[in-house]
Amino acid sequence: MKQEVQLIFRLSETDGTEIYFETKGIIDQQEEKTRLLFKEELEGNTPTIIEINPHIPRVILKRLGEIRTYMEYQVNQVTQAIMRTDFNYELKMATYTTILEIGTSSLRIVYQTENDKEENRQHELYIEWHSEMNQK
Repeated sequence: MKQEVQLIFRLSETDGTEIYFETKGIIDQQEEKTRLLFKEELEGNTPTIIEINPHIPRVILKRLGEIRTYMEYQVNQVTQAIMRTDFNYELKMATYTTILEIGTSSLRIVYQTENDKEENRQHELYIEWHSEMNQK
């Protein structure tokens, strides 16, 4: 079932930097997974898809556009973050997820890439969504 939602996106780092925006999106709830589709309110309004599978539990984040990103999050697992450009450049990094909280209308992920380990940095991704009908 597809439905329009109002979405809050926050990505923060332990160094104090933060990306925050609110946008409209689509939620597609299926039996095995939930998909969020929206455009990141950053340079280029990047189309983004987040697939949430609470049964595994696992989250996949895909960004499309000039720089395509694939990130997978599974708690206490080492997964891959892959970035590709139209110019045949590819970057792969190991990612370790320490917290993966999947709520009925929110998602919280705390993770660290292999590059962050050296500087003892962590990222926290928080996404919350609400039906447009509930906003009125």
